[in-house]
Amino acid sequence: MKHYKIERVLKSNKKFLILKCLNSLNKEVILKISLLESNTLEREFERLINLSNYSDEKITYVKPLVFSKFIEGPFKSLYYYEQEFIRSSTFSKKIRECKVSDYDHINDLFLPLEMNSYKISEVEHYSSYISTNISLFSLINDYLEFLSNSFFYKNLFSQDYIFFKNSKLKNLGYSINLILKSKKYNEFVHKPLKMVLSHANYHGDNLLPSDNGISIIDPDVSIPIVPRSFALARFIYTFVHDSADYGDYDVFTKWFSHGEPIFDFKSNISNEVTNSYKKIFGDLLDFNDAKFMIFDNLNYFSSTELKLSYLFCLLRGIKANQSNINFSSKNGLDYFQEKGLFIYLNCVKYVNWMLKEI
Repeated sequence: MKHYKIERVLKSNKKFLILKCLNSLNKEVILKISLLESNTLEREFERLINLSNYSDEKITYVKPLVFSKFIEGPFKSLYYYEQEFIRSSTFSKKIRECKVSDYDHINDLFLPLEMNSYKISEVEHYSSYISTNISLFSLINDYLEFLSNSFFYKNLFSQDYIFFKNSKLKNLGYSINLILKSKKYNEFVHKPLKMVLSHANYHGDNLLPSDNGISIIDPDVSIPIVPRSFALARFIYTFVHDSADYGDYDVFTKWFSHGEPIFDFKSNISNEVTNSYKKIFGDLLDFNDAKFMIFDNLNYFSSTELKLSYLFCLLRGIKANQSNINFSSKNGLDYFQEKGLFIYLNCVKYVNWMLKEI
C-alpha cells in the first residue's frame, strides 16, 4: 500500500481488516479497512470524532486522524481510517495474561467508564437527543421474535425448559416475559428511550488501560437506538464476548443427537485464566446463587437499568454472532462450537438468575 508500510495484521474478519503500519512520516498508526460496501466505517469515524469531545482525565476516545479510500492497488476503492497506535495491551489481553491483580481494579476502570458514559447520556444539546416511541420492551421483543422465527434457533427456543449443568432452567421466551411483566422491571422497560451519543462497545478488547487512563477504540454504530447504559453492559459482556471470540469453550449437548435440551460447557482455557476473569467479573461466571458484584457498585446508573441493558446486550449478541456450527470429529454431535448458541445458553443462565429477584 502506497504511503504505508505494513508491520502486522492485528485483526481480520469478513467486515474489517485492521493493520499496524508505519505511515509516510514513519509514525506508528493503525489502519482499519472496511471490506464491505457500506457506510459503517464512515459512521464509526464520525462517532469517534463526536465522542472525543467527551474525553476526560481518565477516558480518551482515540480520535481518527484520516478517513479516505484507496485509489490504487489491491485495496482500490475500499475505505479506511488511520488512527494513532496506542502502546498498551487491551484489557482482555491483560486478563488473559493474568496481569489484572484483583477486583479493586474495577475502581480504576469500571467507575470511570460509568461516569463518562452517564455524563454523555445527559447531554441534551446532542443533536439526536430526542425521545422516541421505542422502549426496551419493544427492542427485547424484537429479538425474541427473531429467535422464534430463526431457522437455526426456533426449535430450541420453543422448548419450555433447558437443562444446564444438571439444573432445570426456564427457557428464554417464558422467563423473559415473566421478567418484563414483573413489578421490579415493568415500568422501566416501557419508558421511551432517547437517542443518545454512545460508544456502545466497552468490551475488554476495545479498552486499552495504562497508567495515564483508558484509551477506547471501535464504537458499535450498528444499532440506531440503545439504552443509555448499553456501553457499560458491553463491559460486563467481556467474558462472554472473549469466550465466544477466542473459542474458549466446547458445548456438550444431547440436543442434536437425542433431541433432549441438555447442555454443559467444557472450558478450553486454564483455571488461572478463568480465575483472572473472576477477579473482575465475580459471580457473572457462576450463576448458582450469584451475587453480581458489578451491579452492586454503581454510582450513576441504577442496577435495574443496567441489568436490563445487559439482557438486551446478550440477546443482541445471539443474533449478531450466529455462525457456522462446528462439531467435534471425535465426539459426533455431542460436542460443538457455535458463538450464537454459546451466548444463548449464557442468556438462559442470566435470566434465570434475574427470576430469583422478582
